[in-house]
Amino acid sequence: ANGALPSLEPILFLGSGELFDRPGQISALREQLGERLHVREGVWNSTVLDEVAANYSFFCNIHKHVGSRNALEFFRLSDLLSRGAFIVSIVSHHDDMAAVSQVNGSVVFTTIQNFTRVLN
Repeated sequence: ANGALPSLEPILFLGSGELFDRPGQISALREQLGERLHVREGVWNSTVLDEVAANYSFFCNIHKHVGSRNALEFFRLSDLLSRGAFIVSIVSHHDDMAAVSQVNGSVVFTTIQNFTRVLN
């Protein structure tokens, strides 16, 4: 992926948008992305993930709790990256961001407020 999201290309968040601090984050993303933001729960095995990844190229990663010291969800990201995904993640712990940035250019970190700026 080249990091530019075509204007109508959907972006998927895998997981519950209703837990912890996520409702506010999902709401803020929906204000920016509108119907381009899709949320999908219940992806618990590689067969279902393969089906989902075949229909989406772009994914977003948001944390359970708001804050820049959040650990990065490496397991979730690695499954997506191995399927060729481009991921825009909310800022994580600086050591985690540095580690991912050194090995892969398919993950970009930003704030909720700058999310669409990274995509365009």
